[in-house]
Amino acid sequence: MPSVVAPSAERRAARYARRPSQAVAERMARALRHRLLLLDRPSPNTFLVLGATSNVYTVTLSTSPSCSCPDPRAPCKHILFVLVRALDLALTDPRLWQRALLTTEVADLLARATSSAAPLAGPKTRTRFEATRVAQGHGDGVVRGRGGLCPVCFEGMDDEGEVVVCGRCRNGLHRECWGEWKRRGGRRRLRCVVCRGVWREERESGGYVNLGEEVEEEENWGGERGIEELYPETWGWIRRWQERDA
Repeated sequence: MPSVVAPSAERRAARYARRPSQAVAERMARALRHRLLLLDRPSPNTFLVLGATSNVYTVTLSTSPSCSCPDPRAPCKHILFVLVRALDLALTDPRLWQRALLTTEVADLLARATSSAAPLAGPKTRTRFEATRVAQGHGDGVVRGRGGLCPVCFEGMDDEGEVVVCGRCRNGLHRECWGEWKRRGGRRRLRCVVCRGVWREERESGGYVNLGEEVEEEENWGGERGIEELYPETWGWIRRWQERDA
C-alpha cells in the first residue's frame, strides 16, 4: 500500500492570542459604544462601515483582516464592529482578538448572514453615500477643478493660480475667490458654492468618502464630535502616524 503524506496543518500568520490585550479590549468597547453604522455588504467578505466622524471605511475579512481606517493596529474598532454587531459573534469568541485567522475560521465568518440586529444606515444615508461616492470622485475618478471655470468669478482655473477643492463635491474654485466667499459669509457656517454642503476642503477628507454633518440629523446622532473627542488618548499618535505617512 503506497504511503500517504498527510497535508501539513495550516499555520496562523500571527501568534495565537489566548486572551484580548488591554488595547483590544478597549477597542471592543468602542466598537459597542461609538456611533457606527453598516452601510453595505457588497460581497461576503467586504463591509462598508460609516465611522463616527462620517467617513466611510472598508473592512475586508480574510486570513489577515484589514480596514481602510487610519488606525494601523489590527483588529481596529471597525473590524470588531463588523464581527460583533454585523456578524453577531459572541464577545468571548477568540477570533475577535486575533490579528490573523485560519481559512476555516474565515470561511465560517463569510458563511454567516448579516445579523438582523445589526445597526444599519437608513435609506437616506445610503442614498447620500452613493451620490457622495460619485461626487467625490470615488465612482468616476473626476476632480472637477483645474481646466474649468471658477464658480465665483467665472474665470478659468489654469495651472498658475492656486485652487481649492470641496471635499464633498470635488468642485474647485480659486483660493482667492474662496477667501472672498468666506468673508462675505461673515460668521455663518461656510458652505460650498456649488453643492451647498458645509465646506470641507478636500485634503481634510483623507481620501475617504465623507457623508458630512447632514448624516447626523438623518441618523439622530446629535451634535458633531471629532476624532480627537472620541478617543483623545490616541489622537496624538494617530496624527503622528498620518503625518509620517503623508
